[in-house]
Amino acid sequence: MSSFTINDFWRRRLTVSQFPSASLIRGWSVELQGLSTFLEAPLSLSGELGEDDDDPSCSEIILVSAPGAVGKSTLARQIAYSTGAVYVDLAAADPVGGNTLSGGLAKSGLYASWQNQTTAVLVDGLDEARLRVTQGAFNAFLDDVVQMARGRAVPTVLFGRTGAVQDTWLALDEYDIGMSVLEIGYYDLEASVEFAVKRLRQARPHSHHAEREREAIEVILRRLREQTESDGDRFAGYAPVLQAVADRVEEEGNAGAIIAQVERGAQPVTLRTVSSAIMLRERGKLAPLPFSDPKLHDVLYLPEEQLDRLVARRYGLPDPELPPMGASDAQVYSTALETWVADHPFLKSGTSEPSSAVFDALISTWALKKRKPSTRLCNRNCVKVSPPIPFCPNFTFLKPRPRNLFLYRQHISGSFTLPSVPAFPWATPQACWFRRPRTKKRKRCCALRSRFRWSGVMLLGLGLFALKPSKPRRFVWEPTSKT
Repeated sequence: MSSFTINDFWRRRLTVSQFPSASLIRGWSVELQGLSTFLEAPLSLSGELGEDDDDPSCSEIILVSAPGAVGKSTLARQIAYSTGAVYVDLAAADPVGGNTLSGGLAKSGLYASWQNQTTAVLVDGLDEARLRVTQGAFNAFLDDVVQMARGRAVPTVLFGRTGAVQDTWLALDEYDIGMSVLEIGYYDLEASVEFAVKRLRQARPHSHHAEREREAIEVILRRLREQTESDGDRFAGYAPVLQAVADRVEEEGNAGAIIAQVERGAQPVTLRTVSSAIMLRERGKLAPLPFSDPKLHDVLYLPEEQLDRLVARRYGLPDPELPPMGASDAQVYSTALETWVADHPFLKSGTSEPSSAVFDALISTWALKKRKPSTRLCNRNCVKVSPPIPFCPNFTFLKPRPRNLFLYRQHISGSFTLPSVPAFPWATPQACWFRRPRTKKRKRCCALRSRFRWSGVMLLGLGLFALKPSKPRRFVWEPTSKT
């Protein structure tokens, strides 16, 4: 398998001269300082885009795709720092058009060196650029890239989220030009630990308990991987998850206490907190949108709205209505949502399928809790899926909280195992719900009701009524035979 690391691949392909950044236009820069905490994510040749004979070692254009929030911009900047290539951030540059690359090279005084192949560019932010212009302007930009890249031994590299890279590849495939697509993957366990440790060292460079903190990170990540084993590296090897682990160890301050919590069965970093952190990061996309009403930045694309829109996309429901705003702002926001939801980290870009079983559980559970009539259809669709959805109990107590949630047995069976009553092995659990115990903290708990199947034997005087709990209040699991 080919290695697409900075040392083995990028430095060999991007042999260019470094130029001072004083004359570069807005959005163009030369990275003069790398990240000491940087850890490369695995890069591999795409199995879906391109041809079997595509060779990145001689391609004129290289597309690098990644799901949301895995660090593609960080990788692009680090490659630029290591090779001397010019980093172009389309989110910070002027809107793209027919002379974005050629005009940028000329205005920055790099056109002659480009022709001599002593300059290369790494273009980041394809998804942001596509949002800000019409499809015609974006296609004109791609045509400019093709004309400038054709015949060069030094490749032109474009970075973007998976959906944007797919669209770009489809557009560029019409041109007769060498092109390859690389995909950023997820970290394995060893690399995950190194990533989180580096992030922690960045925040706490002179810690006297570095070894103990590393041990705490390892313990947390191993526990997360045990919980999400069926999901491979998609969750426990996801960069935002690893950042959340590092933040948790930093906030605690006592690595030994975290280790003790995990050994007692507690979960210092939960699936819910990690998912919330990712959604908060997604809100940052609002910042560059040119709203006429600046207050909209405070009320739009909150985690609740993101989940509502993901539910609608996942189950084919109408999109939620936009909050009150002016016509121009509504147009800007609607255009942005078309890409944001399709490329959301919780979904496989460009599809309605969740990118991880954990995110599938979060979306499904949110759908089950909706009260509005427009989402009741979603509730019925969601519970009748044939494969079980793991991790549902981790998100059961998200707000809003309805009085009862009905789930079919095959739907919840993959989430956790409900044991039979030990004294009666033939007793099969048929319904499960969550209720509030009568305690000060009102902690929610799970209660179990078992219906007994009598195999021709009757038991008398064994206090069977003592097994009957209080009236179901939260979470009801119906047998499949009633469907």
